Amino acid sequence: MKLRFLLIPLTAFCMISSCSSCGEGNNGTNATNSNNDSTSLSINNMDENGNRSEEEQLEYDMTAMITEQVALANRSKSNRVETMIAGFELGMTKREVKKHMLRMKQKKHLVRVKKSAKVFEYVYQLKLKSGKSNTYMDFEYGRNGGVYKAVCKPSKFRGKSKSKFLEEVHDLLTEWYGPHNFQLPNSKTCAHYVWITGNRHIDLYCTSKNVEFVYTDLNVEIPASSSKQQKDKVVM
Repeated sequence: MKLRFLLIPLTAFCMISSCSSCGEGNNGTNATNSNNDSTSLSINNMDENGNRSEEEQLEYDMTAMITEQVALANRSKSNRVETMIAGFELGMTKREVKKHMLRMKQKKHLVRVKKSAKVFEYVYQLKLKSGKSNTYMDFEYGRNGGVYKAVCKPSKFRGKSKSKFLEEVHDLLTEWYGPHNFQLPNSKTCAHYVWITGNRHIDLYCTSKNVEFVYTDLNVEIPASSSKQQKDKVVM
């Protein structure tokens, strides 16, 4: 659900920056550990299940890693991974999202963009190699009222292809979260990357016109796999 304000800023947008409060990794540990787990998982499964196709093996590895990471995250509340960019968190209510957005505005981390005579949008700026990209977040809320998904949509630079722009976003996410855990088959002529840490899933890909990266709480929804749409979605 996209938040919008009339005169008073209510649109929820996100800037990815390198500051500690705006773009966080996992204290420099979780992302690296997840990637190492993923690598060993793939090697072991290929040895034991050489009869699987490459696509089937990839799906098998992703499912196994998601199961392992979610189980780890759910052992205790301290293991849950809720952080997203700009200090937003999975599980935040609409009220908490609004309050956090206003705090970010006071800290001057937001840029106001006039959309119409009475409507303004507040965007964060993604600090990429080629410059700053205005980026917004579209929050989705579960039945319990908390954020379970955030779709981030950075504005592509004029004259730069989607694939090259995606690679700049990939470089920044790698800086924050460590190397990606999986590279899926290309989508819309672009690479497709996935990071999995505990209950947090990050998906980076191209749409028909733009680049998006999505944070998802795996306790609520399992995103699409490499070969098919998984239907096991439980909105809590």
